[in-house]
Amino acid sequence: MGKLRFVLIFCTILIVGALVGMFVVENGTQIPLSLLVSATPIEISAGGLAAYAFLCGLIVGILFCVAYVAIQAIELRELRRQSFSHKQQLESLRNLSLKDSA
Repeated sequence: MGKLRFVLIFCTILIVGALVGMFVVENGTQIPLSLLVSATPIEISAGGLAAYAFLCGLIVGILFCVAYVAIQAIELRELRRQSFSHKQQLESLRNLSLKDSA
């Protein structure tokens, strides 16, 4: 199931990337873009703007996924450590006789 989800996500990224690529080819005209951080507007194509937005979103999404996987790995390691501790405690309790526990 994990490989199928990876393939579907990868195919979706490829399809959206192809659509953005077609948009870049079709919309090459320069438009003025006024940013909040600069006083003068910059000239950029509408297709280039869409491509930059797609790439930035892809990078941010990948970073969030990596952070999520890292957090999950840390939590899994801690849960395995707790499980091992509980198994040891259970084994020690099993080894006690009934007279010792009363």
